[in-house]
Amino acid sequence: MDFLKGKERDDDLVLLAQFDNPPAAHNVRLLLEAHSIDATVQNEESNASLGGSIFGQTGLFKVELFVRRSDFDEAKIIMEQVPAAAEVLIPQWQCQCGETVDAGFSICWSCSEPHPDEHE
Repeated sequence: MDFLKGKERDDDLVLLAQFDNPPAAHNVRLLLEAHSIDATVQNEESNASLGGSIFGQTGLFKVELFVRRSDFDEAKIIMEQVPAAAEVLIPQWQCQCGETVDAGFSICWSCSEPHPDEHE
């Protein structure tokens, strides 16, 4: 099948990033899909089937996120810039329950109360 070698197509899937756990990969996938970029997560079941945790570092396989070759450059920019913007838009804050909520989060991890600006 030499006729297929070396032919790169815009709709080929290419590796965008690797993650230690599925939730991290799916967070970026959702972010990309919100920007109309299709993405797919692979290897998330591999670690779980070998006794690894889906939330912690598993070490055997990295969870991989793929996008189309034509979307790669835009996806890389979104992945690198948007999470940083969230920390600027929502700085660390003190919830009414007394917990300190990390920058970028709009809901308290302890009581699920939304950021005070969300009530407006």
